[in-house]
Amino acid sequence: MAAPRCAIEINPFFYNSWFNKGISLYHLKRCQEAADAFEKALQIKADAAEAAAWRKKAQDECTE
Repeated sequence: MAAPRCAIEINPFFYNSWFNKGISLYHLKRCQEAADAFEKALQIKADAAEAAAWRKKAQDECTE
């Protein structure tokens, strides 16, 4: 997960970095942090359906 973190430090407005961070966190079972990363990605690119779908998936897993 070092790569997304480094990319975010360089450019915190890069959608792909936040999206990839969300994917990494999701696979580490850190669903709330993943949902937050996907939310950040959506703040950058509001029409990103893929990030919206992953955010919902992470949020749903948090509530189980």
